[in-house]
Parts: sequence; C-alpha cells; structure tokens
Amino acid sequence: MSTVAFDTSTTATIVAVDSGETIRWRRLEPPAGGRPGHSAQLLEGLESLLSECGSTWNEVGTIGVGAGPGTFTGLRISAATAEGLRRATGARVVAVDSLEALALPALRACGGRPVCAVIDARRGELFAAGWAADGDRIFGPVALGPEALDEVLAGRPWVVAGVIPEGFAPGAGSDVADWLEPADPLNLIAGEALCELASRGPATTGPVVPEYVRAPDAERPGR
Repeated sequence: MSTVAFDTSTTATIVAVDSGETIRWRRLEPPAGGRPGHSAQLLEGLESLLSECGSTWNEVGTIGVGAGPGTFTGLRISAATAEGLRRATGARVVAVDSLEALALPALRACGGRPVCAVIDARRGELFAAGWAADGDRIFGPVALGPEALDEVLAGRPWVVAGVIPEGFAPGAGSDVADWLEPADPLNLIAGEALCELASRGPATTGPVVPEYVRAPDAERPGR
C-alpha cells in the first residue's frame, strides 16, 4: 500500500507519495509576493505524484497530514483535505508534527547534537520544538520571541533548523546554538520525513486536530 503525505504549515505546499518502492515529492512555493496556493495545489500535486508512481487512491493505505504548528489557514486546509480523503478512500490518517518533520533530517545529519526546529509564527515569534540527539523531545511546541528563544537555547549545543524571518534577531542564545546557513536544505520540511513519520505514527481516531499552539488573530481578546 502507498503512503501519501502533505504539509501546508508554511507558505509552501509540500506533497509526497511513498509507493513502497520509491518516494516522490515536491515543494510548491508561491510566486514572489504571492499568496500560498494550498487550495489549488494540494490535491493536484498528490494526483500528479500518484500517477508518476503508477499508483491510485485505491492503493493508498496511509495519509500523513502536517498538523502544525504553522499558519492557521494552511493547517485548516490540510486538516479538511485529510478528512475528505479519509472518507473517500478509507485510508488511515496520521497527524504528523510539522516541526518533527523539519527536525528529523537535521538530527540525522548533525552528528549527535540536539536539534531545535523553528517555523515562522509571525507577530515577532517562532514556533519551536527541540529534540535530543536520540530523538526524545525536550520541549515544545511553543511560540517564542527572540529573548525567550535565547533562554531555551542556552546551555546546550543546539543545531537550529528552519527559516528565520527577516527582523527576528536572537541574542546571546545564538552564541551557544549553531544556526544553519539560510540556503541549507535542512531548513525546509522534506517529503521523505513526512512519509516516514506518517508510516510509523498512530492513526487518528477522528478528524485531525491541528496544533495551533496559540489562538489566531481573529480570536485574540480585544479584536
């Protein structure tokens, strides 16, 4: 049986198919200055990959969905898509931690060091979670500003994976941590990691509940 996996926690639409023999995946970025194309690209991208793998929805046994944290709209789109596919195919649905999918390749590539994975949370914060070199979670997911992130990073030789938004300026904690270069592919969620976590994760007992971490702007007091 095939595994399909997808993530829309960031501005990129990530789609992947593991046919059991090969993994094919794509990261679909919005045009410069444009809005994310999750709604239009998600199912179209999965259909294309299934066709390339010579597979069909009837052969899909597992659906992995990036459950966040990330953008509110992106997570809602993924959760709704996963529920629709579950009802249509009968496949098991697995909620994949988007930060864990980001951290997994870095843990394997960074020589036994702990990894802190971060995703832009806007409002001057990052969504963050950390894992020890053996894969045990140390903290998170949480939303942190620069000073709070410095406190979390202090005292451990962290590798920090993720795209740091312009204007986010960590302080003393960055002297302890090793921040990956901006162009490093380990800063981006990969389809292989999504498929792997989906294949070994537990099935949800109902619709996917996104990990929002904090309330969206529209639900904040005073708005």
